Amino acid sequence: MISIRALRLRGDTKDYPVSFLDDDGELISLGVIAGVISTGKTTVLQFIDYCLGNDSFPRHPEIVRRARVAFLEIGTPSGVFVIERELGVGTHATVHVSDLGHIAEPHERYRRKIGSAGEPDSLSWFLLDQMGLAGVTLRQAPTKADSGVDPLSFRDFQRLYFLSHSRLDNGDLLDESHFMRKLKMRQVIDLMFGVRDDRESELGAQLKEVRDKITAVAREIESLVAFLDEHQIHRPTHLELRQDEVDIETAVARLTELDLRVAAQSDFLQSVRGAHERAAFEASRAASVVRDRSTLLDRLLPLKAQYSDDLKKLNFYEEAAVLFDPLSVTTCPVCFSTLSPRPHLDGGHCSLCGSATDVTGASAVDVGAERKSLQERFAEVSKYIETVEQERSDAAAGLAALEFDSQEAQARLDEASRPVLSPFLAERDQLLAEINRRRGDLRARADADNLHRGLDDRRASLLRLRASADDLLAQLNEARSDRPDRATVLQRLNVRFGTLLSEWRFPKLSDPFIDGAYVPHARGLIYSDVGSAGAMTLIALAWQLSIFETAIDMGADHPGFLFIDSPQKNLGQRAGAGDAEFADASFGERIYAHLSTWTNSQRGRCQVIVVDNTPPPGTPPFVVWFSRSAEQPPYGLIDDEIG
Repeated sequence: MISIRALRLRGDTKDYPVSFLDDDGELISLGVIAGVISTGKTTVLQFIDYCLGNDSFPRHPEIVRRARVAFLEIGTPSGVFVIERELGVGTHATVHVSDLGHIAEPHERYRRKIGSAGEPDSLSWFLLDQMGLAGVTLRQAPTKADSGVDPLSFRDFQRLYFLSHSRLDNGDLLDESHFMRKLKMRQVIDLMFGVRDDRESELGAQLKEVRDKITAVAREIESLVAFLDEHQIHRPTHLELRQDEVDIETAVARLTELDLRVAAQSDFLQSVRGAHERAAFEASRAASVVRDRSTLLDRLLPLKAQYSDDLKKLNFYEEAAVLFDPLSVTTCPVCFSTLSPRPHLDGGHCSLCGSATDVTGASAVDVGAERKSLQERFAEVSKYIETVEQERSDAAAGLAALEFDSQEAQARLDEASRPVLSPFLAERDQLLAEINRRRGDLRARADADNLHRGLDDRRASLLRLRASADDLLAQLNEARSDRPDRATVLQRLNVRFGTLLSEWRFPKLSDPFIDGAYVPHARGLIYSDVGSAGAMTLIALAWQLSIFETAIDMGADHPGFLFIDSPQKNLGQRAGAGDAEFADASFGERIYAHLSTWTNSQRGRCQVIVVDNTPPPGTPPFVVWFSRSAEQPPYGLIDDEIG
């Protein structure tokens, strides 16, 4: 049995809890959530269903503004767990091995996928495992032996544990509007009551699979034992492993102490070491100067070449002005006589046409001034290049001498250090070899320990597999010997269905029964053809309770809880016009009386949670009553959204 112990919505500033436990911490068998409309009663059931794997959750404005995470505390045969789901598009839930009162303390937790029914790390698998149905499959075409299969999902039980407000009178009690869902629902009811025709073959297939695993694991154990014996790999004791660690720690401490002694003995070499460091520094600095001067020369030489090219261009320009007269007109364009003197510019006037002009006889470009400026720059660059080349040459000559001095200082340092450090080097090498050897021994012993641990794990797995095989064999034998007959189950369902309708005084009741496809009938008609909304409500309630109560009585594989939303819909004051025979308020009283009596008789074996606006007098104490009034708290599920 899975029980609903508490729901808690977490907001940014506060939590919104609903508990289904009494003051002594015991589960309330019949929990009634009452209050006026639009206060969050049905929302409680919808959030519970969301935590159990539904894809959607209520998105009322106050919910969106306030709530962020939903927590559902459930009781199972394995203990108490909390299912946590964020209110969003997340594809995972978190299962806490804790109750809500201790969820802030350290505890185990697991991430479970949503919507992956056949995977062991899914939320559906976790819930089905609490019912003993994990790994069960359903045929896509139950009447065909070669039919494909689909994994059973906990969501397939949703219509068997949640009678929603809309299903009471919409004629779709068994998903008749969707053929495949209706077919699956019938299979789930068969599975729940143990009358599924292929249950024995499924158990046999599971038993064969487990036995194959037993054979494989036994062979692995045999091979591993042979390997350990052949190579004489004995399991090290904890003391042996710890001794190796201590020996390594001791050797490392000795090495550290040796390094300290070496440092103390070599203090007198400080002056020789300092001379070597100074020589090495000077050599490094000289090498840096050589590199810097070489880089500068690489940049200056192209600049010098460019200046040289510019001087050649100016010389060519000046010579061209002499060789080629810009005014090349020598013949009169009118009479074609030779002009004498040749046309020229004189005092701002053209000698040929007499026109005034701003152009003088001199060249437009002052070649002399430009050449002088360029020659000065060329000379400066050339002089600077000579200086840099000299600096590089001097630095290169000094670098050779400094490198020689550094090598000499290194040799003197090595010569002075050898008699001081040599006695320690052999001891240090010996210690390093000892540390490496002991670490190798520790790794070898750890590997041997891991091999033996693997052998232990396989032996433990073999024991679990054998226990599972024994359990499956027992289930198979039980299924073969005690499998309930479908006719017997249907008879019990029909008796309870008729009894409930009679107890509630269903008007003009005749021929109430549930057929072989689990569809309810009354007055000789299928329930959807009765023609009265009140009648459909009573039939839907009777059908749902017949399935649930019979499953509990027979110890069938039902989740163990039932949600009913608005059981008085279309009854009493809520009966519609023209439905006078169901306008009697006593219908609600008789329904609640039955729920109270039956749940008390089954205390600890099941749970019923009812949502209703105004339950009749005499109803058991409410789990919660929402007033929608600031003067009568709680206002609603989100009790700080008042207005």
